[in-house]
Amino acid sequence: MKLTLEKVNTAPDSSFAVEHNIVPWFNSPWHFHPETEIILIEQGTGTLFAGDCIRSFSPGALAILGSGLPHVWMNDAVYHQRGSSLVAESVVIKFHPSFAGNFFELPETVAIRTLLKKASRGILFYGDMKQMLTGKVRQMPSLHGFDRLLCLIELLGCMARTDENEREYLASKGYVSVPLTGEDSERMDKVYKYVMNHFTEEISLEKIAGIASMCPTSFCRYFRKHARKTFSQFVNEIRIGYACRLLIETGLSVAEISYRAGFRYQSNFFKQFKTFLRMTPYEYREKYWTLNHDRESV
Repeated sequence: MKLTLEKVNTAPDSSFAVEHNIVPWFNSPWHFHPETEIILIEQGTGTLFAGDCIRSFSPGALAILGSGLPHVWMNDAVYHQRGSSLVAESVVIKFHPSFAGNFFELPETVAIRTLLKKASRGILFYGDMKQMLTGKVRQMPSLHGFDRLLCLIELLGCMARTDENEREYLASKGYVSVPLTGEDSERMDKVYKYVMNHFTEEISLEKIAGIASMCPTSFCRYFRKHARKTFSQFVNEIRIGYACRLLIETGLSVAEISYRAGFRYQSNFFKQFKTFLRMTPYEYREKYWTLNHDRESV
Protein backbone atom coordinates (compact mmCIF):
# COMPACT_ATOMS: atom_id res chain seq x y z
CA MET A 1 0.00 0.00 0.00
CA LYS A 2 1.09 3.57 -0.56
CA LEU A 3 2.52 4.83 2.71
CA THR A 4 1.73 8.46 3.48
CA LEU A 5 2.68 10.83 6.29
CA GLU A 6 -0.46 12.15 7.96
CA LYS A 7 -0.40 15.66 9.38
CA VAL A 8 -2.34 15.77 12.64
CA ASN A 9 -4.02 19.09 13.43
CA THR A 10 -4.93 20.15 16.95
CA ALA A 11 -7.35 22.86 18.05
CA PRO A 12 -5.76 26.18 19.14
CA ASP A 13 -6.79 25.52 22.75
CA SER A 14 -5.57 21.90 22.89
CA SER A 15 -2.20 20.13 22.95
CA PHE A 16 -3.58 16.91 21.43
CA ALA A 17 -6.31 15.87 18.99
CA VAL A 18 -9.63 14.16 19.74
CA GLU A 19 -11.95 13.08 16.91
CA HIS A 20 -15.36 11.43 16.84
CA ASN A 21 -15.83 10.15 13.29
CA ILE A 22 -19.02 8.81 11.73
CA VAL A 23 -18.48 8.07 8.03
CA PRO A 24 -19.67 5.64 5.32
CA TRP A 25 -16.29 3.88 5.64
CA PHE A 26 -12.89 4.60 7.15
CA ASN A 27 -11.08 6.45 4.39
CA SER A 28 -7.60 7.00 5.80
CA PRO A 29 -4.87 5.48 3.58
CA TRP A 30 -1.96 3.33 4.75
CA HIS A 31 -0.26 6.00 6.82
CA PHE A 32 1.91 6.93 9.79
CA HIS A 33 2.40 9.98 11.99
CA PRO A 34 4.70 11.01 14.85
CA GLU A 35 1.76 11.05 17.25
CA THR A 36 0.72 8.09 19.38
CA GLU A 37 -2.87 7.09 18.55
CA ILE A 38 -5.59 5.62 20.74
CA ILE A 39 -8.61 4.42 18.79
CA LEU A 40 -11.96 2.87 19.69
CA ILE A 41 -14.03 1.28 16.92
CA GLU A 42 -17.71 1.93 17.72
CA GLN A 43 -19.14 0.68 14.41
CA GLY A 44 -17.55 -1.06 11.46
CA THR A 45 -15.89 -4.31 10.44
CA GLY A 46 -12.90 -4.98 8.26
CA THR A 47 -9.17 -5.62 8.32
CA LEU A 48 -6.53 -3.85 10.39
CA PHE A 49 -3.01 -3.52 9.01
CA ALA A 50 -0.44 -2.42 11.61
CA GLY A 51 3.21 -2.81 10.71
CA ASP A 52 3.52 -6.44 9.55
CA CYS A 53 0.29 -7.48 11.33
CA ILE A 54 -2.94 -8.27 9.51
CA ARG A 55 -6.09 -9.09 11.49
CA SER A 56 -9.82 -8.56 11.36
CA PHE A 57 -11.58 -5.95 13.48
CA SER A 58 -15.15 -5.42 14.64
CA PRO A 59 -17.05 -3.01 16.93
CA GLY A 60 -15.47 -2.65 20.34
CA ALA A 61 -11.87 -2.91 19.16
CA LEU A 62 -9.65 -0.68 21.32
CA ALA A 63 -6.01 -0.08 20.44
CA ILE A 64 -3.00 2.12 21.07
CA LEU A 65 -0.65 2.58 18.12
CA GLY A 66 2.79 4.00 18.79
CA SER A 67 4.57 6.88 17.14
CA GLY A 68 5.56 6.13 13.55
CA LEU A 69 3.79 2.74 13.26
CA PRO A 70 2.25 2.41 9.74
CA HIS A 71 -1.40 1.38 9.94
CA VAL A 72 -4.80 1.46 8.28
CA TRP A 73 -8.29 0.33 9.32
CA MET A 74 -9.82 -0.94 6.06
CA ASN A 75 -13.55 -1.64 5.99
CA ASP A 76 -15.01 -4.68 4.22
CA ALA A 77 -15.93 -4.32 0.55
CA VAL A 78 -19.66 -4.24 1.40
CA TYR A 79 -19.19 -0.75 2.90
CA HIS A 80 -18.20 0.57 -0.52
CA GLN A 81 -21.20 -0.84 -2.38
CA ARG A 82 -23.58 1.68 -3.90
CA GLY A 83 -26.62 2.24 -1.73
CA SER A 84 -25.00 0.77 1.39
CA SER A 85 -26.52 2.11 4.64
CA LEU A 86 -23.61 0.88 6.75
CA VAL A 87 -21.51 3.37 8.71
CA ALA A 88 -18.11 3.30 10.34
CA GLU A 89 -17.68 5.10 13.66
CA SER A 90 -14.61 5.68 15.78
CA VAL A 91 -13.21 7.83 18.57
CA VAL A 92 -9.57 8.72 17.97
CA ILE A 93 -7.06 10.43 20.28
CA LYS A 94 -3.67 11.52 18.94
CA PHE A 95 -0.87 13.07 20.95
CA HIS A 96 2.78 13.80 20.23
CA PRO A 97 5.28 12.06 22.55
CA SER A 98 6.46 15.48 23.75
CA PHE A 99 3.01 17.04 24.19
CA ALA A 100 3.29 16.94 28.00
CA GLY A 101 6.86 18.22 28.17
CA ASN A 102 8.86 16.29 30.78
CA PHE A 103 5.77 14.94 32.53
CA PHE A 104 6.33 11.37 31.32
CA GLU A 105 9.89 11.50 32.61
CA LEU A 106 8.69 11.75 36.21
CA PRO A 107 9.22 8.68 38.44
CA GLU A 108 5.47 8.42 38.99
CA THR A 109 4.84 7.91 35.26
CA VAL A 110 7.32 5.09 34.65
CA ALA A 111 4.49 2.63 33.90
CA ILE A 112 3.01 4.97 31.26
CA ARG A 113 6.48 5.47 29.78
CA THR A 114 6.85 1.69 29.49
CA LEU A 115 3.41 1.43 27.89
CA LEU A 116 4.27 4.02 25.23
CA LYS A 117 7.45 2.15 24.35
CA LYS A 118 5.57 -1.13 23.98
CA ALA A 119 2.93 0.65 21.89
CA SER A 120 5.52 0.96 19.12
CA ARG A 121 4.23 -2.47 18.02
CA GLY A 122 0.57 -1.56 18.52
CA ILE A 123 -1.57 -3.07 21.29
CA LEU A 124 -5.18 -4.29 21.30
CA PHE A 125 -6.85 -4.46 24.71
CA TYR A 126 -9.10 -7.18 26.12
CA GLY A 127 -10.13 -8.43 29.54
CA ASP A 128 -11.63 -6.93 32.66
CA MET A 129 -10.08 -3.46 32.24
CA LYS A 130 -11.35 -2.96 28.71
CA GLN A 131 -14.83 -1.78 29.72
CA MET A 132 -13.36 0.99 31.90
CA LEU A 133 -10.86 1.98 29.18
CA THR A 134 -13.67 2.15 26.63
CA GLY A 135 -15.73 4.38 28.92
CA LYS A 136 -12.88 6.85 29.30
CA VAL A 137 -12.29 7.00 25.54
CA ARG A 138 -15.98 7.68 24.97
CA GLN A 139 -15.87 10.60 27.43
CA MET A 140 -13.09 12.41 25.59
CA PRO A 141 -15.05 14.17 22.80
CA SER A 142 -17.39 15.84 25.33
CA LEU A 143 -14.59 17.06 27.61
CA HIS A 144 -12.56 20.22 27.26
CA GLY A 145 -9.51 21.91 28.73
CA PHE A 146 -8.01 20.45 31.88
CA ASP A 147 -10.78 17.84 32.24
CA ARG A 148 -9.86 16.38 28.84
CA LEU A 149 -6.14 16.37 29.69
CA LEU A 150 -6.79 14.70 33.03
CA CYS A 151 -8.95 12.05 31.36
CA LEU A 152 -6.16 11.25 28.89
CA ILE A 153 -3.60 10.84 31.68
CA GLU A 154 -6.02 8.62 33.63
CA LEU A 155 -6.66 6.59 30.47
CA LEU A 156 -2.95 6.04 29.88
CA GLY A 157 -2.50 5.12 33.54
CA CYS A 158 -5.26 2.51 33.30
CA MET A 159 -3.82 1.12 30.06
CA ALA A 160 -0.42 0.87 31.74
CA ARG A 161 -1.96 -1.23 34.54
CA THR A 162 -3.48 -3.85 32.24
CA ASP A 163 -2.00 -7.33 32.53
CA GLU A 164 0.00 -8.78 29.65
CA ASN A 165 -2.72 -11.41 29.16
CA GLU A 166 -5.18 -8.56 28.49
CA ARG A 167 -3.09 -7.29 25.57
CA GLU A 168 -2.50 -8.44 22.02
CA TYR A 169 0.64 -7.03 20.43
CA LEU A 170 0.21 -6.37 16.73
CA ALA A 171 3.48 -5.93 14.81
CA SER A 172 6.14 -8.57 15.40
CA LYS A 173 9.02 -7.87 17.80
CA GLY A 174 11.50 -7.51 14.96
CA TYR A 175 9.30 -5.34 12.77
CA VAL A 176 11.13 -2.54 10.95
CA SER A 177 9.30 -0.41 8.40
CA VAL A 178 10.89 -0.64 4.94
CA PRO A 179 10.83 2.77 3.19
CA LEU A 180 9.14 2.67 -0.22
CA THR A 181 9.80 4.84 -3.23
CA GLY A 182 6.85 6.47 -5.00
CA GLU A 183 6.75 3.75 -7.65
CA ASP A 184 6.96 0.97 -5.06
CA SER A 185 4.16 2.54 -3.02
CA GLU A 186 1.85 2.69 -6.03
CA ARG A 187 2.61 -0.92 -6.95
CA MET A 188 2.05 -2.29 -3.44
CA ASP A 189 -1.12 -0.21 -3.13
CA LYS A 190 -2.55 -1.89 -6.25
CA VAL A 191 -1.65 -5.34 -4.93
CA TYR A 192 -3.17 -4.76 -1.48
CA LYS A 193 -6.39 -3.32 -2.87
CA TYR A 194 -6.83 -6.20 -5.31
CA VAL A 195 -6.32 -8.80 -2.59
CA MET A 196 -8.73 -7.07 -0.20
CA ASN A 197 -11.44 -7.16 -2.88
CA HIS A 198 -10.76 -10.73 -4.06
CA PHE A 199 -9.33 -12.75 -1.13
CA THR A 200 -12.45 -14.96 -1.02
CA GLU A 201 -11.63 -16.07 -4.57
CA GLU A 202 -8.68 -18.01 -5.94
CA ILE A 203 -5.85 -15.55 -6.71
CA SER A 204 -3.27 -16.94 -9.09
CA LEU A 205 0.35 -15.83 -8.92
CA GLU A 206 0.19 -14.90 -12.59
CA LYS A 207 -2.82 -12.64 -11.99
CA ILE A 208 -1.37 -10.74 -9.05
CA ALA A 209 2.03 -10.43 -10.73
CA GLY A 210 0.22 -8.90 -13.68
CA ILE A 211 -1.47 -6.39 -11.36
CA ALA A 212 2.02 -5.38 -10.25
CA SER A 213 3.30 -5.34 -13.86
CA MET A 214 5.93 -7.97 -13.06
CA CYS A 215 6.70 -11.57 -13.92
CA PRO A 216 5.76 -14.12 -11.20
CA THR A 217 9.32 -14.86 -10.09
CA SER A 218 10.27 -11.20 -9.77
CA PHE A 219 7.00 -10.43 -7.98
CA CYS A 220 7.61 -13.11 -5.33
CA ARG A 221 11.03 -11.66 -4.49
CA TYR A 222 9.68 -8.10 -4.60
CA PHE A 223 6.69 -8.78 -2.35
CA ARG A 224 8.72 -10.64 0.26
CA LYS A 225 11.24 -7.80 0.41
CA HIS A 226 8.63 -5.11 1.00
CA ALA A 227 5.96 -7.02 2.97
CA ARG A 228 8.45 -9.14 4.96
CA LYS A 229 6.37 -12.25 4.25
CA THR A 230 5.48 -14.34 1.21
CA PHE A 231 2.44 -13.45 -0.86
CA SER A 232 0.71 -16.70 0.12
CA GLN A 233 1.28 -15.92 3.83
CA PHE A 234 -0.23 -12.48 3.28
CA VAL A 235 -3.37 -13.85 1.61
CA ASN A 236 -3.78 -16.59 4.19
CA GLU A 237 -3.51 -14.07 7.06
CA ILE A 238 -6.36 -12.04 5.57
CA ARG A 239 -8.47 -15.16 5.01
CA ILE A 240 -7.85 -16.48 8.54
CA GLY A 241 -8.69 -13.06 10.02
CA TYR A 242 -11.98 -13.05 8.13
CA ALA A 243 -12.70 -16.63 9.20
CA CYS A 244 -12.11 -15.67 12.85
CA ARG A 245 -14.73 -12.97 12.59
CA LEU A 246 -17.25 -15.39 11.05
CA LEU A 247 -16.53 -17.90 13.83
CA ILE A 248 -17.28 -15.24 16.45
CA GLU A 249 -20.14 -13.36 14.83
CA THR A 250 -22.10 -16.15 13.09
CA GLY A 251 -23.33 -19.66 13.74
CA LEU A 252 -22.12 -20.89 10.35
CA SER A 253 -20.51 -24.31 10.21
CA VAL A 254 -16.73 -24.49 10.05
CA ALA A 255 -16.99 -26.02 6.59
CA GLU A 256 -19.08 -23.08 5.34
CA ILE A 257 -16.72 -20.57 6.94
CA SER A 258 -13.75 -22.27 5.30
CA TYR A 259 -15.41 -21.87 1.91
CA ARG A 260 -16.50 -18.26 2.49
CA ALA A 261 -13.00 -17.27 3.59
CA GLY A 262 -11.55 -18.42 0.28
CA PHE A 263 -10.13 -21.85 1.10
CA ARG A 264 -10.82 -24.46 -1.58
CA TYR A 265 -9.96 -27.36 0.73
CA GLN A 266 -11.03 -27.64 4.35
CA SER A 267 -7.85 -29.54 5.21
CA ASN A 268 -5.76 -26.55 4.13
CA PHE A 269 -8.01 -24.24 6.16
CA PHE A 270 -7.37 -26.29 9.31
CA LYS A 271 -3.64 -26.38 8.59
CA GLN A 272 -3.38 -22.60 8.08
CA PHE A 273 -5.61 -21.86 11.06
CA LYS A 274 -3.42 -23.91 13.39
CA THR A 275 -0.29 -22.32 11.90
CA PHE A 276 -1.48 -18.79 12.68
CA LEU A 277 -3.46 -19.33 15.90
CA ARG A 278 -2.12 -22.62 17.28
CA MET A 279 -5.61 -24.02 17.76
CA THR A 280 -8.38 -25.43 15.60
CA PRO A 281 -11.36 -23.33 14.43
CA TYR A 282 -13.57 -25.28 16.84
CA GLU A 283 -11.26 -24.51 19.76
CA TYR A 284 -11.12 -20.84 18.76
CA ARG A 285 -14.91 -20.52 18.68
CA GLU A 286 -15.34 -22.37 21.98
CA LYS A 287 -12.63 -20.27 23.65
CA TYR A 288 -14.26 -17.01 22.53
CA TRP A 289 -17.76 -18.06 23.54
CA THR A 290 -16.53 -19.29 26.94
CA LEU A 291 -14.66 -16.03 27.63
CA ASN A 292 -17.59 -13.95 26.46
CA HIS A 293 -20.04 -15.90 28.63
CA ASP A 294 -17.76 -15.54 31.67
CA ARG A 295 -17.52 -11.75 31.20
CA GLU A 296 -21.28 -11.39 30.79
CA SER A 297 -21.81 -13.40 33.98
CA VAL A 298 -19.62 -11.08 36.06
